[in-house]
Amino acid sequence: MKLNSNSKHLNNLVEKYFILDAKLNEPIIGNYSFKDVEHYFDYAIKEYSKVDSKVIKVYEKKDIDELLILNKINIDDMNYLKNFVNNIFLSYTDKELSIEKKLDIVSMQVDNYLGEAERTLYDIPECEIDFSENEMTKIFYSIDTQTKYNYLLSIIEQMKKAEVNQISDNKYLVLDKIFEENLYLCRFNKFVSPTKVDYDIELKSKFKEMKKYLKKIKSDERCLKRLYKHRKELSN
Repeated sequence: MKLNSNSKHLNNLVEKYFILDAKLNEPIIGNYSFKDVEHYFDYAIKEYSKVDSKVIKVYEKKDIDELLILNKINIDDMNYLKNFVNNIFLSYTDKELSIEKKLDIVSMQVDNYLGEAERTLYDIPECEIDFSENEMTKIFYSIDTQTKYNYLLSIIEQMKKAEVNQISDNKYLVLDKIFEENLYLCRFNKFVSPTKVDYDIELKSKFKEMKKYLKKIKSDERCLKRLYKHRKELSN
């Protein structure tokens, strides 16, 4: 991964600072375009200007526009960088996959999760939850194939809308994250007591500003965005 813009300074600072700091070499949930990592670039050019190009002193403070001029980085160079980053992030999404392949991936992840969740609940002492009555279980294992198709398709569409459709090792990263958190909550009983809380294991995802996944799940947090909807909601 190497930038080949017309600016030597931009190429150097991207290679030395920006790529590593912004983690451009790996898919990250929610990173969809240059604007998602622009703050890393701001830091990179500040460091580069002091340590490498030495266009300012260590103690000096300049805004980003000034630093771009001092390093002879013009608007065309920046546009080149933005396209470079945007293309990298798009390559980490499901953009090039067929709808059939996307459905296969989601189906596999949901199936694996449901199996693990059922085994987890079975091992919880005195657990009164009937996993077969879970809404997601009913939909996913429905005899009506159209119901299941609509449900899986809604997951794919909502991930794309929220810009969290990154894939790694043939899995959606955000689904892995959600399943991991849900199973953790099941195993360690974080929702106080099973007798005092509704143990709805239907998939839920939380986002910040319709995009950033909230990694710390708390029982009293408001769900900012439901990633999964019932078929009746989809038909409205």
